[in-house]
Amino acid sequence: MIDLSLKFNKTHPIVIFFVFLILILSNTTTANFCIDNSENLVIKPQKINKKELIPIENKIVHIHANSFYDYGYKVGELILFNKTLNLFFRALVNHINKKNRTENLEIHKYAPFYNEMLNGFSDRLKITLNQALLLQDQISKSLNSEACTITLSTGPATKNNETFLSQNFDNDPLSSLIWFIGLSRIFYIAHIENYYSYSFIGIPIFLECRILNEKGLGWGGNWICLNKTRPVDTGKGMFIYELELRTMLGCSTVDEVEDLYRNTNRSSGRNTFPDFGPRQSDNAANGYCDSNGGILVMEQMHSYFIAQNETSTNVPGLEKLQLSNKLYHPPGILWHTNHHMWLDPMLTGSVLPKGYSSSELRANRCKELLENNYGDIDLKVIKNITKDHGKGFIANQPDSGDICRHSDKYGNGTTMFAWIVEPKKLTIHMTNGRPCCFPYKSYDFTDDFEEGESQISISQNLMKGKFLYETTLINSLLKNQVLPNNDFF
Repeated sequence: MIDLSLKFNKTHPIVIFFVFLILILSNTTTANFCIDNSENLVIKPQKINKKELIPIENKIVHIHANSFYDYGYKVGELILFNKTLNLFFRALVNHINKKNRTENLEIHKYAPFYNEMLNGFSDRLKITLNQALLLQDQISKSLNSEACTITLSTGPATKNNETFLSQNFDNDPLSSLIWFIGLSRIFYIAHIENYYSYSFIGIPIFLECRILNEKGLGWGGNWICLNKTRPVDTGKGMFIYELELRTMLGCSTVDEVEDLYRNTNRSSGRNTFPDFGPRQSDNAANGYCDSNGGILVMEQMHSYFIAQNETSTNVPGLEKLQLSNKLYHPPGILWHTNHHMWLDPMLTGSVLPKGYSSSELRANRCKELLENNYGDIDLKVIKNITKDHGKGFIANQPDSGDICRHSDKYGNGTTMFAWIVEPKKLTIHMTNGRPCCFPYKSYDFTDDFEEGESQISISQNLMKGKFLYETTLINSLLKNQVLPNNDFF
């Protein structure tokens, strides 16, 4: 059997990027996963009629499922029959055959929804759960820059009582995967029975940037850069990637999100490969907005938690850090970068602001721009903030200290693309690349969410965030049924 897998590592990122671009635009033959006698994951070339390939019309893909297992199973179907995703996963295969994940992450306990999705995915592709987790590791590895900038504004800060959340999605410029996601701009909408539908970009299951749900809950987030010498607050708990999923599935307001996070035992620590995979969001600072005008940013670790909302103007108790004067701001605006602004970094393990100059520069610039435009903030102002090159390392020149980042001698982080959420309009504005170079395009999801409008019946365990093992009912007929094209394996 011929192994047609592509090399996927950082030594040839430009080549990989152009390969992906060609695959998106071309009509080449697709191929499928199968297991050989040594249980290595290999590629079996198969010619498939174009009509059998799942089309992406208007770049929106709906995934309907009756359970989390079914969702994973359907994602497996999508990967089998969508040429772009199929060939993308081929690029990862060579690596996972050379690795073995030995650590027991207890994902059934700390990420039960994700675990069921992964089981459905594995069953459809006829791979082991270990191989699926190795795929997750390889995908998560592409997120190799502790970056990103978010801003939130609402109520008195905006011109017409509007609400906005912006995200500059930053990463290493050599990450071909992130360029691929930005350029392909495929929106997926997950419709899982008995839960809210949500839209996301990225790779289904493995790297979902869940931006907006049907109730108008919007999301943006930052990685927190950890110091290299001091202890880091560490503990087992629910993976933050799972918590992010649950907010989109079951929350309609920022108050519900805060309650879910605050009352859930959370995972945090130094997340290094190979256990990084499903813990890719641990330690993150997440921001949310809702259709009622609420905004929220949370800093969290295993032992520490603090939340700021639309009424916040400062954080008490920070005098010892000599940051309180810098942090005072009028109500209705929030922002965050890549260090702990409110929690004590000496307790959490975050870098100090001076320890990550780009993060401090971007945070100060966000505050300045939001305050300078206070009362007049509209969509145009927010777009301009995401494009800003005003006060980085070099004033009025693009560099890695700007909100719109360009890699340079000071740092390798660069803004790959950006989005803005208008929750009251169920609308996402997004660029295909850096916002200083690429125009925003607007996507109204009102009709798309209605396609999968659900009658919500959410358990108290989910809403209250009680940390219990939750078993998803598996449709045994679905799990065992023989589907067309099963002979491809």
